[in-house]
Amino acid sequence: MFGCIPALIVLADGTVPPLTLLFSRSVVAVLLLGLSVLILRKRAPLPMPRRRRTALLGFLLGLVVLGPDTVVYYLSFALIDTSVAVAISYVYPTLVVLGLAAYQRTRPSRPDLLLGLWALAGVALLTLPGSGASVSMAGAALALITAAGYALYVLLAGRLSMDMGPLRMALWVTAGSAVAAIAPAVVREGAAVPAGTQAWLVVVGQAVLFMAALGCYYAGLRRLGAARASLLDTAQPLVAVVAGAWILGERLFPLQLLGVLIIVSSVAGAAALALGRANPP
Repeated sequence: MFGCIPALIVLADGTVPPLTLLFSRSVVAVLLLGLSVLILRKRAPLPMPRRRRTALLGFLLGLVVLGPDTVVYYLSFALIDTSVAVAISYVYPTLVVLGLAAYQRTRPSRPDLLLGLWALAGVALLTLPGSGASVSMAGAALALITAAGYALYVLLAGRLSMDMGPLRMALWVTAGSAVAAIAPAVVREGAAVPAGTQAWLVVVGQAVLFMAALGCYYAGLRRLGAARASLLDTAQPLVAVVAGAWILGERLFPLQLLGVLIIVSSVAGAAALALGRANPP
């Protein structure tokens, strides 16, 4: 589902512009998440002052980090194919490993460094002028910025999710992301609210798909653990390639497809290494 969302966003561009879709989808998702919290009555086992503090931190995480990062990601779709954008942004797990090592002031292991370089080689093949495709370097740069921003989000969100629980954290982070998308939607597209029944059907459909994808991911994460879930999640760029070809008629040239496979193998290798560690990041 996550792999199909970018192609569906571009497909809906004629009905709802991307940033308007991002804002309105986030608002609907917040309402659905809030309703879920009320129905399930999931309360974090924390005193009230700490619950308020973690809720505020989650909101700020969405407002300052994840929201702007998602806006940049959506803007990249106008410059490069969605399958290429997803593949480039998927170097974020490698950046997480390297960022964690920098934060802990430890040297990354040699396999981690080699896998990081391997992932960057995949990005190079995706953007190589001689690959047979015309790739916007500005679009590739936006996708790389997205990868760095999402890696930062993952590093900051790890501890916070332990305090809040996934459902409440998704609620507050999505609320912050919605606020962050208002100004870009108004400046770039002239409005932040869709007009017409068809546009709202697209928005609600996107919100339900996003919530379903998030719910499936969290459910799998609880049953498999982070490392195994990450290993399976390497299928996402490949799904994005299929979705881009089927929904939008995008086409990857041989060297670009090789670049996607290199990035997927790099992330899969990092997850496989994490399985063998006593305390994986």
